[in-house]
Amino acid sequence: MNKNTEKLLQLIKDNPETEVLFMTNFELCLDDACQYWMGRISSVEKTIYWHGDDEHVYIGESEIKDEMECQEIDEEEYAIMLKDGKIKEAIIAYIDA
Repeated sequence: MNKNTEKLLQLIKDNPETEVLFMTNFELCLDDACQYWMGRISSVEKTIYWHGDDEHVYIGESEIKDEMECQEIDEEEYAIMLKDGKIKEAIIAYIDA
């Protein structure tokens, strides 16, 4: 078992109530041939994410705050979004080809 798989399993064991998400760059699976694609876990982390009003997912406090600044969302609204569960905590496994 590789170190990323071990880390994923340990995070799941330590945080059984935390959502687990698998993220990949859209460029890895653009083909519309209706077939599977294969990837491997390149890294794993427990962090926060925000699925914005568009198709984008923003991961980590820095990326979320940068996007909120672009959308002119202030710190007060950020705190409300955290409290209301719009910004969520997750174990994220990044998948690369």
